[in-house]
Amino acid sequence: TGSIWFTLAREARVVAEIYDESGRRVRTLSDAVAAAGPHEATWSGVDDAGRPVAGGVYFCRLQAGGEEFARRLVVVRGR
Repeated sequence: TGSIWFTLAREARVVAEIYDESGRRVRTLSDAVAAAGPHEATWSGVDDAGRPVAGGVYFCRLQAGGEEFARRLVVVRGR
């Protein structure tokens, strides 16, 4: 499980999504209005259907208050 921490200066719609390396959306973490203040979006390494994703590189895209940020995430799966 990984966490993305962010702080909103004012109430805003927050859209946080996980994408694979080819640009396909695999999980929506948030798509709702959130109050001003600190927040955390967590991802447990599963897609929208609840299936574990393959090991590899993923990207979290966060849009809020007219701004957009992206973070690289690496999923490591044991054998």
